[in-house]
Amino acid sequence: MKQNKILIAAFALILAVPTLDSIFDFSPIKQIFEKRKESPMPAKPQSFAEVLAFPKAFDAFFNDHYGMRKTLITWHSKMMDKVFDESPSSRVVIGKEGWYYFNNYNSILDAQGQATITDELIATGVEHYAKNRKQVEDAGMKYLLIIAADKTSVYPEFLPDYIKPTVGDHRIDKFLAALLKKYPDFPVIDARPILLKAKLKEKVYQETDTHWNRRGAHATYMVMMQKLGITPNPRSKFKDVAQEWIKGDISDIMGNDASNLNYELEPKFKETINPVDPTAEE
Repeated sequence: MKQNKILIAAFALILAVPTLDSIFDFSPIKQIFEKRKESPMPAKPQSFAEVLAFPKAFDAFFNDHYGMRKTLITWHSKMMDKVFDESPSSRVVIGKEGWYYFNNYNSILDAQGQATITDELIATGVEHYAKNRKQVEDAGMKYLLIIAADKTSVYPEFLPDYIKPTVGDHRIDKFLAALLKKYPDFPVIDARPILLKAKLKEKVYQETDTHWNRRGAHATYMVMMQKLGITPNPRSKFKDVAQEWIKGDISDIMGNDASNLNYELEPKFKETINPVDPTAEE
């Protein structure tokens, strides 16, 4: 009987903890990485339509603010990663040797050549970019389309064994083929072969991040500037730096502390930055 009372008291305490934290704010973890704003407390309804919308808005607010939420999410992520050796996020694939991949917009299906795209959508995209090019060039500016490389297309060798990457039949390949068939002189750069070549010399992506690093960016920058007829700053004007361990954005998404060496470039020259706000009135 005593044991049952203890179990009941413990269960009641567990249920009460979120409410108590909402009042006294004792949760040890105050911030987590979510790449979005938390839903605000909805305003007092002023119309019948707002009354109908209030329950859904309040539910969104409550789901983002209930007690111990950030701590519970973090603990869950760590348990899935450290105890069960599984990704705590459906958006993340854990690869080999500490490499993480962000499965966004069907990028993993795309890596396997299984992400589909209709001929109609390709044709629409081709004409969309052709229209953009004309508008830019009619305004007296140069136009260049850059196809950014997905991490899976540059470092497929670190994907888990159950993912079988393919080459040449991705959605972007179909789009590029259609674009250049209709507009053979279209100014476009596909970053994938550039980065595949660059990675033979050095690491161009971060293991725990979605993005290429500064060294990968420089390789693409060189080709981009040459295509635009602009003299680029060669690699000799930069210093290689690799002395800091950093967490990537995928580590943040997973809620763990996985990190990698940051392969940076530091300019040997004084940078001149002239930011332009395209929305500002002249």
